[in-house]
Formats: sequence, structure tokens, C-alpha cells
Amino acid sequence: MRFPQVFALLMASATAAFGQSAVTPDQRKELAEISQQVGEASKLLRKKDVDEAEKAIDEAETKLRALLDAGVPENERLVGIIQRNISLRRRAIALQRGEKPENLGVSFSDEIAPIISANCLRCHGENDPKGGLRLDTFAGWEKGGASKQPLGAVLLPRLTTQNAQQRMPKGQGPLTVFQIQSIARWVQEGAKFDGRSRDATIGEKAEEGKDEVMPVIAKPTGGETVSFVNDVAPLVVNICGQCHTGNNPRGEFNVTTFEGVMKGGESGAVIEPGDPDASRLWLMVSNKEQPRMPPGQLRITRENYDALTTWIKEGAKFDGDDPKKPLRDLVPSAGNMRTKELARLSADEFVAHRRTKSEAHWKKAFPKEPSAHVETVEFLVYGNVPEERLKQVATWADEQAVALRSMFSTKGAPLWKGKLTVFVTKDRFGYEEFALAVNNRSDVPQEVHGHAVLTTDFDDAYIVLEDLGDETSAESPGLKANVANYLAQAYLRRGNANLPDWAVQGTGLYVAAKSDAMNPYFPRLRSGVEAAIKGIAGPDQLFTDGTFPPAEAAAVGYALVDYLVIAGGPAKYAQFISRLSDAGDPATVIQTVYRTTPAALATAFAQNLSMRRGK
Repeated sequence: MRFPQVFALLMASATAAFGQSAVTPDQRKELAEISQQVGEASKLLRKKDVDEAEKAIDEAETKLRALLDAGVPENERLVGIIQRNISLRRRAIALQRGEKPENLGVSFSDEIAPIISANCLRCHGENDPKGGLRLDTFAGWEKGGASKQPLGAVLLPRLTTQNAQQRMPKGQGPLTVFQIQSIARWVQEGAKFDGRSRDATIGEKAEEGKDEVMPVIAKPTGGETVSFVNDVAPLVVNICGQCHTGNNPRGEFNVTTFEGVMKGGESGAVIEPGDPDASRLWLMVSNKEQPRMPPGQLRITRENYDALTTWIKEGAKFDGDDPKKPLRDLVPSAGNMRTKELARLSADEFVAHRRTKSEAHWKKAFPKEPSAHVETVEFLVYGNVPEERLKQVATWADEQAVALRSMFSTKGAPLWKGKLTVFVTKDRFGYEEFALAVNNRSDVPQEVHGHAVLTTDFDDAYIVLEDLGDETSAESPGLKANVANYLAQAYLRRGNANLPDWAVQGTGLYVAAKSDAMNPYFPRLRSGVEAAIKGIAGPDQLFTDGTFPPAEAAAVGYALVDYLVIAGGPAKYAQFISRLSDAGDPATVIQTVYRTTPAALATAFAQNLSMRRGK
């Protein structure tokens, strides 16, 4: 049996081992609130507010762990959804920070060693380890015990067995599901070691930090010509921070705070106040010592270099209020600075910017394949399909722009600042290649044939579509309907991160269905909705992001939007979307626009589904 299969079975065993218990109404309510908090993290990521998104995910995960420890079963449907969404958000956070996917695995030093140190060393420490298995050093892990079997093959079954006499840790309660999952995933990822020495005692790293000498923080005297906060901190945060923040900063050099900057890393202090030539950071930035910093293709400007040099010469003074405060709070992010630059562009300059970005995206996805393109008042259409096909897509897009203006009573300026780019790939391979190269998405579901990307400052504004052809079926909406779908999603994403995914996806599918009333894809999409909503914790959770897995969320959103338009009319739905964009709280907006509660509206929706099924 291959390890992924073993891993799945072990996770199932882990859940069963700890028994099943009923979920109370209060716990269901807490799960729903946690799910909503994870959804909020998605909105923060769309705003590129990575630190706040990570904070929201950390809080949500802590609350979820508390519920699991309190007896909520691991196989509770909403628990699985929340865990998957937390995992996806953490991956998105890491990618926005420039980390590579292969660096996002489970850390032995930070995640596995603390579990072992707290639970296993009583029996498997240095003195007379049971079964000859020493777990107090990583070298002991590699050597294994008397059975000579691979550690993963021995350890995981003993952690997850339902036989209390055989289960480890011996003589105490089982590990939590989260702890077992961490160990199993670490083994699945190759049981990699990321500490300093394989022979070091587990837990030494934590002990080493107790007697550290904290750096002396010098304050300005008034004669300095360079400010750390204004001139140096932006470099540290936006360039150095890409590798030297988080739980496992490269070289143990953490620049999250000024105190961390002055403390240095595994080689000691990297800044010697008053002496650039004795400051390792300056030597690496100057390419006088290896490795050169910043690494790879990153470069600093001459202005950055001169400011760093002068700041060190002038004593490396700190002109902020608290050296323990995150430097990110002191300086605008690269995204914020970019937003200010874009805000100064004229309409024509923004269109030129859109062309440049679009061509760069295409070359990144298809470096050896030129694209044709067509341009209209509202759109730039790029693709590797014939030019006539691009013109056809451009015509459909222009028609949908008129329909969107009518539906949402939008007048005046272009719908998207700098126009919207429509990328069309000739086949599935091309679509997945674009998603991987440009969007860092390697796990696009087979049922997804397009996506929209819009940043709040319109730095990016595009949709990507796989050409599905013109033939429609219960399994494929065809390209024309997909154009309508993702244009509507792009319209709702214009500078807006408050709208829940069900509203964005549902509106896109609703608009697509209206554009092609005889398309057999949409009746089939609706067919599974009734079963999906029966599994939710309560009727008001229908409007909460993260309640449904992605495969169900779009279909439920489509049926729900269709019902809202039927129940209140297009104008009221447009008002609902407008207010939801501003407030971000579906419950409040439902009360204001539809004069009812979310639970009552959800119940009426479910009854409508049942009635339509009976016709």
C-alpha cells in the first residue's frame, strides 16, 4: 500500500480512536463563527493585508483546536471544510510573501520536536530507551529501534491505534488529532530535518534563547541625516522581510522588529553601529561578502544603499517609539506604495500599464508562444486562439458589459480602471499552465474553466478562460457563458473585498444563465443544491463564506442569487450587492434590504427549491 493511502487510513483511524461525540448547538455556532473568520482572511488577502490575514487564521486555528480538544469530532463536516480552508489560506499567505511551495512543509524543529519533547522522552530518552528507540535526538530518529523498521511505519500506527494498551504515548491520553496530523504530514513530506545538528538534544533550541543578551538600542541625538523609519525600514520590511520573518527566518535572522534587526542571526550581530566595514549586513549588500544580499533577482536601489550606509555610519539609531513593535506598522508596504504610484496615473497611462502587465503575464505563462490580441473600449483580449475567435470573445464581452451596466445601474467611466484583460487559452493544458505560472495555482479543480483576478488598486484586472468551444451540455457551459460568468465576477471584484464568494460566484453564474437561457449546464448545476444545504449547521449559515466546499459553493450561490432576484426583483438584488459591498455583513444587509432575518430567508429559499423540484 502506498504512503498516501496509509496516510489517509491513519487519519481516519486517528479520528475514530478518540471516539465520536455529539456536537452541541453552541459548538455548531462556534464552528460557524470560526468558518466566518477564515472567510474574513480571504478578504484581507485580496486587499494584500497579509499580516492581518495571518492573524485571523492563527486565531481561527486556535479556536478550532480548542473545540477539537473539547470533543468535537474530526469528521464533523464543517470541521473538515474549515481545516481545508485554513490550509489553503496559509498557502496563499506564504505565496504572497514570496515563499516557494516546497518550503511550506511541516518543520521538525518548530512543530514536531515540541510534541515529542512533551510526550515521548519519558520512555524514549537517553536513559534505557524502550525498544531501543531514542527520540531525544534526530540521530536517534534516523537510527530507529530494535525492530529496524522505518520509523513512520512503526510510529504512526502506535499513535492512532484504538487499543489503549498499545497506543503511544504510554500511560497517558492520546495525542490530539492536530498533533498526529502534523507528525503524519511530516513523515509524508520525507521526514526532513531542519535543525542545526542531528545529535543535538531535542528542546535545546528553546533553552538556548533564555540567556540571550539583548542588543543596545541607540536613540537619535538630533544631528543624523538619515532616519531609520523613513529611509531604512522600507528596505528592511519590503526586501529583507521576504526571507527573514516568520517562525523559521532564514539564517535565524528575523527582521520583524528593530530589536530583531540589531540582534542578528545564527552568525551573531550583522550591524556594527558606526562601522559599515564591520557590519556583515552591509558587506553582503555591497557584495563584499557571500552570499550576496538580497538573493536571486532582487535588487536594491542606489538610494537604498546610500541610506543604509549613512545610517550605519551615524550609529544605527532608532527613531521609532518601540523597538519591539513590528516594523511593518512603521512603514507602508510595497503594495501600499504601489497603490500610491497607480493613483497618480492618467486614464491613458493606466491603459498602457494594463497592456504592459498583460503582455508580461502572457510571456510568463507562454514564453515561447506569441499571442494575438484585440482591443475594445472596455477590454483587451489576448490568446493563442485564432484572431477571429478573439474578436468573437470581444463582441460577447462588450455585450455583457452593457448587460452589467443595466443590471447594476452603472453609468459613466469605464467599468474597470485601465480596461479589463481577457486571456483565452486554446486548451486545458494552456489554462492550467497560466494558473500555475502566473497565479501559483497547481491544484485547479477539473470542473473550473476560468478565474478572475482583480486587485483593489487595479494593478491587476483580468480574467483567464479555457476555450470550451461553442457546444454546451450538462457538463460544459461553453465559452460564451463562461465569458458572461467571469466578467460578472470581475465586475463585482472591482476594488471590493467585502463580497462573500457565494455572492460573486453565484452572480456570475446567474448572469451567464440569463445570457443563454437554453443552456443545459445550469439546470444540472442546480440539481445538487437541495442536498448540499441539508448538511449545514443552521439556516443562517447559508450566507457565511466557507460553509460549502468549492465544488458546492458555486452551485449553491447560483441558486441563491436566482432566488433573491425572483423574490425581490433585479433592482433590490442590485441594492443588496451595493450595500453588501459597503457593509460586508450579510445578516445586516439582509435585514435592511429584504426586511427579514437570514434564517427566515434561508428557510424560504429551501422551500422554494423543494417546490421547484416538485414541478
